[in-house]
Amino acid sequence: QQQQQQQQQQQHQQQPTQPAVVSNNRTGNSTVSESTTAVIAPAPEDEDDWKGAYWQRIKVEHNWRKGNVKTVQTLTGHTAWISCLQFDDEHIVSGAGDKTIRVWNVDDGRLEQVLSAPRGALCLQFDKHKIVSGYMDNSILFWELKTGRKMQILNGHRGRVWALQYDDQKMISGAADRCLKWWDMCTLQNVNTVGNAHSDGISCLKFHNSHIVTGSADNLVKVWDNRSMQCVSVLQGEHDKAVFCVDIVEGHTVLSGSHDSTIKMWDLRTNRCCLTFTGHQSGVFGLQFDDTKLVSCAGDHAIKVWDIKTGACMITLSQHKDAIRALQYDDHKIVSCSSTQDKTLKIWRLG
Repeated sequence: QQQQQQQQQQQHQQQPTQPAVVSNNRTGNSTVSESTTAVIAPAPEDEDDWKGAYWQRIKVEHNWRKGNVKTVQTLTGHTAWISCLQFDDEHIVSGAGDKTIRVWNVDDGRLEQVLSAPRGALCLQFDKHKIVSGYMDNSILFWELKTGRKMQILNGHRGRVWALQYDDQKMISGAADRCLKWWDMCTLQNVNTVGNAHSDGISCLKFHNSHIVTGSADNLVKVWDNRSMQCVSVLQGEHDKAVFCVDIVEGHTVLSGSHDSTIKMWDLRTNRCCLTFTGHQSGVFGLQFDDTKLVSCAGDHAIKVWDIKTGACMITLSQHKDAIRALQYDDHKIVSCSSTQDKTLKIWRLG
């Protein structure tokens, strides 16, 4: 019996204890609703890989919900409004009305390159080898990232190129000429064009898997088949002003932000709006979402982080001095850029 008691005590000591997580939601007149979480003990050093990943995810979500911004770094250099940005694990690339594209080091914010263009850049995307950017003069330029050399110019649109996205096979572009164009990324030839895709200029687009989503100054969001370029859905009746930004990820969910200051969540299975995010005081220019949160920026100089399931605003970040035109985030930071009175990028690092 004494031996059995010793074995039971040893087994009890070896069992891991789970931390208690306490949520305390408060609502009031403020546009920010806070979530208070109990202090989380660090994971033991000998945890398995999956347990370490679990603890890391808990810490990341805690930082987002509490708005634990450790540092805010401001990047200066542009001399006009900044309209677009993207970052990866090495660089931040930004485009502006000063006819430059600037390449920054993502770790320390150091300016690495300045690329000079004939007009102001309105949209861009880059990878390890190239930058592709759309312009006010209706053109699309390809740049070599390492050297900053212009590699190719594409002409085909007859209006300002407001949006583009590419992968290994194709690039989709949308412009003020109301046209949606498909380009072959191997030959750089325009192989398909949808004329009058909207009744007004195309201001934003995003594709994922089988769908292309476009937003327009005609207040509509449209969904297109990624292969045939046929319109399969029109999401309407909710926004009453121009749609400035859209996003789509896995599943059947599309989000759209509008000049009417609202963000709408759409279910592609029903083509209906299932949730409205309200809180911005001006037009919504940029957004990105995942399975737990939505991050948006607007003309009210604010970045807001929302609970994707309830629509509640969790935190508001306000250090820009003008409209915030674009943003991107990962687990540990947000990068944002702003307009004429500010002309800066900010890196918000969560601690």
